[in-house]
Amino acid sequence: CDNNTITVSLKVNAPLFARCTPVLTLGPFANARNRVSKVSVMALGGADSTSFNSSGTWSESPLASSSLTLTVASDISQARPYVFSFMVSNPAKGQDVVASISGSGIPIPAVAAGRPMVVHSPTVSAGISQSTPWPCASNTLTVTLTSDTPLLASCNPIISLTGLTGSFTPTTASFPVYVTAGDIMSPNPLITSWNNAGTLSIALNSTVIGASTHPTSAVQNGMPNVVNFTFTMTLLNPNHGQPAPVVGVSGSMSYSDFSNSPFLVSTAIGNPTVPTFSASEVDASYMTGVSGDLWPLFVRPVIFSSFTQQSTSNPCAQNVITVTMMSSVPIYTACATSVGGTAGSTAVTITGLTGSTTGGPTLPLTVAANFSSSPAWNNTIGQLALVPTTTLLAGSNYTVVFTLTNQQNYQAARTPMFALSTYGASYPTSYGTNDSAPLFIAMLDWTVKTASQSTPWPC
Repeated sequence: CDNNTITVSLKVNAPLFARCTPVLTLGPFANARNRVSKVSVMALGGADSTSFNSSGTWSESPLASSSLTLTVASDISQARPYVFSFMVSNPAKGQDVVASISGSGIPIPAVAAGRPMVVHSPTVSAGISQSTPWPCASNTLTVTLTSDTPLLASCNPIISLTGLTGSFTPTTASFPVYVTAGDIMSPNPLITSWNNAGTLSIALNSTVIGASTHPTSAVQNGMPNVVNFTFTMTLLNPNHGQPAPVVGVSGSMSYSDFSNSPFLVSTAIGNPTVPTFSASEVDASYMTGVSGDLWPLFVRPVIFSSFTQQSTSNPCAQNVITVTMMSSVPIYTACATSVGGTAGSTAVTITGLTGSTTGGPTLPLTVAANFSSSPAWNNTIGQLALVPTTTLLAGSNYTVVFTLTNQQNYQAARTPMFALSTYGASYPTSYGTNDSAPLFIAMLDWTVKTASQSTPWPC
């Protein structure tokens, strides 16, 4: 799509006299286009252009080769070469074609005249990374592209991404993309279309590339162009773990009658860097991630562990229940549960705490750091809904303590389950043995079982 100046040098072995009306035909100039659209007159430049009336007849047809016909206006000597030039636009695709020159009026056999329409197709390398592997988190994806050939605005380059599957960001026609580094840096977002199937296309139009700081060198005839740039976009991670999908990047260019001419983009390379996580999301002992955490749309699975124990197994006793819990990922106070869904409040719900006589509808916590102090309690099903008041840090232990009144009858230990309401999974708890097992209520028995009498005599 660049402006291409074709310089021609002609020398014949005998004079060409104008009175014989010799005509020269140059071509094919494969897929070249007159810079003045739909005009058949091609202006000539150079010291010897007047020998051909300073113009020629340009012939082109869609998706076909072009040629230039010149009429000799003044005698051409065999003593020296005649040099002239004309300017065309290159096509939006790579090619390598040999041109020729022939003559009529005074017949001149066709001869090869070099390769004036060599066009390099871009090869673009791509890298992509993400900001976080946590479920339910807003995830900034960073895509870096580097081309070995300048991408010109006149080529209308389009970069397309596929395979970004699994996010909870809904399909939208108003999706912001920010160009943040490289040859283009714009404070204003590009608005494009996002499809939840994982596809996105970015049109590098004249407005975008016009802001490029890459030199508009003579090679590009002073035209705005870009060689490398970085853009970012934000997607919402799902509420569950998933492996990193295979992300594809492709490119195409369009110019004149050449539409969607593809060019090569390497497979997007994920970022192998081992991240360091924020103290606002992970415990200090859990700060360092692993290689793979920054691969696009890799989401760590939720692994939730807990330990539950009681203070007494005596019937009718006041029983202090202590629960200690830890998650492998941050647990946010709110999280969406579906694509485009509204973020719902998170609750750590314990079920199976049956066998007490403690009524509801709430149950006060005697130790409640990071949780609401009076969670909802349903005695019938033994359910306690703990509501976090701050993000529960990954790798950090959290303890809650509450008191239940044991029933009077014996019962075996309960096996409570923990569920994260907005994270879509349930987890069993570990617990102590014997009397410390949750809501194990011992059976009463006599420790002394003897009776005696004072006399065996009748009456």
